[in-house]
Amino acid sequence: MKLARVIFDIPIERSFYYLCEDSIVPFIRVLAPLGKRRRKGFIIELKEISEKNLEYKWIEKIYDFYPLINEEIFEISKIVSRRYYSSLGQVIFSIIGNFPLRYEKKELKKKKIDSIFPSNNFKKEIYLFNSKKEKLNFYIDLISNTDGSTIFLFPEISILEEYFLEIKERIDRRFLKYYGEMRKKAKFMNYLESMNGENLIIFGTRTAVFLPVPDLNRIVIDSPFDFSYREKKYPKYNAVEVAERRCEYRKIPVIFTSNTLGIKDYYEIKNNRLYLIDKRKFENLPEIFILNKKWEEVDRNIQFLTKFASSLIEENILKGKKVGIIHNRKGSSKTFKCEKCGYILRCKKCDSYLILSDKNTLFCKYCKIYESFKKSCPNCGSKEIIERVVGIEKIYNILKNVYPEFKIQKLTAEEREVKEDIDIFVGTKIISKIMDKFDFGLIIFPHADSFLNIPEYNSEEIFFFIVNEFLWELDKDSKVVIQTKNPNFEIFTSFKNKNFNIFYEKELNIRKLVGYPPFADIMVIEVPLKKSSSFENKVNFLKKNIEKSSAGILFSEIIKDKRGVNKLKMVVKTDIENKPDFEEIMNLKEKLDFKIEINPEVI
Repeated sequence: MKLARVIFDIPIERSFYYLCEDSIVPFIRVLAPLGKRRRKGFIIELKEISEKNLEYKWIEKIYDFYPLINEEIFEISKIVSRRYYSSLGQVIFSIIGNFPLRYEKKELKKKKIDSIFPSNNFKKEIYLFNSKKEKLNFYIDLISNTDGSTIFLFPEISILEEYFLEIKERIDRRFLKYYGEMRKKAKFMNYLESMNGENLIIFGTRTAVFLPVPDLNRIVIDSPFDFSYREKKYPKYNAVEVAERRCEYRKIPVIFTSNTLGIKDYYEIKNNRLYLIDKRKFENLPEIFILNKKWEEVDRNIQFLTKFASSLIEENILKGKKVGIIHNRKGSSKTFKCEKCGYILRCKKCDSYLILSDKNTLFCKYCKIYESFKKSCPNCGSKEIIERVVGIEKIYNILKNVYPEFKIQKLTAEEREVKEDIDIFVGTKIISKIMDKFDFGLIIFPHADSFLNIPEYNSEEIFFFIVNEFLWELDKDSKVVIQTKNPNFEIFTSFKNKNFNIFYEKELNIRKLVGYPPFADIMVIEVPLKKSSSFENKVNFLKKNIEKSSAGILFSEIIKDKRGVNKLKMVVKTDIENKPDFEEIMNLKEKLDFKIEINPEVI
């Protein structure tokens, strides 16, 4: 008889003890009573127990023949739990939660994982390529010249499948696919194979970062800046960060492959924590035009384009080239700029430009400062200061009217079916996914400011990524047009001069000034509201707990979620080395049932 320590898929950081038979092993799923219900649990530890101490309840059912994780994955799960303020049970069940409860027993070889750790040191490398073809050849060389198992992480299944088919045809190795949308049985069989196999090449999405591969010798991450690596459900981990932690734990390299750097990457390269191998040739980039959207330059027939941009559309279609017009779906944001004198109101604290928020106040996306808004220009008194940016639907309709002879298609996340004989594609950044299938001669961002005028600290970085996705897929003789009313912003100067360091340095300086990633972490906390004095006391205690560390509350406000539930939303800035105490925060979560996300895509 033994005592099993069991965790459950609940947001509470607590384990429970149950009696069990001597033959049971750790890291398996069981059925056990929890309160008035019976729930699936997971054994994380076994202890000897004397006959005198029998007040514990018994485990009622055992689901697994052998452990589903190893010691390494257990340790990584604990790291993830503390990093993202999530219970260990939530982390473990996010890895193995949807595996079948009934399956055929398969013989697994017993492998001592410590004995097969490589002797290399942990290191981070980022390879930058001109094209997908160069990246493909790099992957093939890497697989051909290394032993042991490698996990390749991709942001989307479509990208995974593309590389999988190309590489599998050229190399004679054992390949596995692993992603969340696989059928349960196939996914589970591949999971067991990863636990039991050797010299495997695994192609997966974010969940594959937890595969218990015993001879893992590296993790390769394609396009690490892609937000698809962030888990949407709780625990909301970032698979790129998890991969780094796992490689550091195993003392193996983590390799990033991309066509551009993020702000964090640039910062780490400067501080010798990330090694850069840049194979790009900037002289092969297409010509980039930064056009000032002055009223006198606007084409009167196509109000959202300058005369120069509309002439390029006609020229490219006559040459048989495709045209892409890229816009985001948040196209109605309002900017504070005087149409008469060009005056832009800037933040008094960080000198960033202010935008008009939904609350009809001026807002700094970096400092999260709100200021009162008077509907007149402080410089010249003009009232012509509001711009409403048109959306994709209006762009599409205007083009259809002006160019009835051209074939035009919308392409968005909701409308993804691509037709072959299209002249102009109008849509979101999703158009970048078809760049290798068509001969694009022109890409236009008609309202670049609408990408930047979103009240998020990383809006410029996101736009920078989007533009780069197109730049490196175009031929040298193609053209990219970026229209803006702020052509002197560093991000546009950076594109115009093909010197991206201008953007990186400016963005790093601002983030250091106001204390944003990579100089600090941002925690977003959402607490469902309740009307009681005890609830208010607990919320105040949470705020005090946050403030007694190096963390500071940037702002808090009452919001409504998609279900109409009122929540208190707090945005907290924390020191990377001195975060709020994990145990105290988890104890408060049990009382207040709030949720935490670290460095989310959108605050």
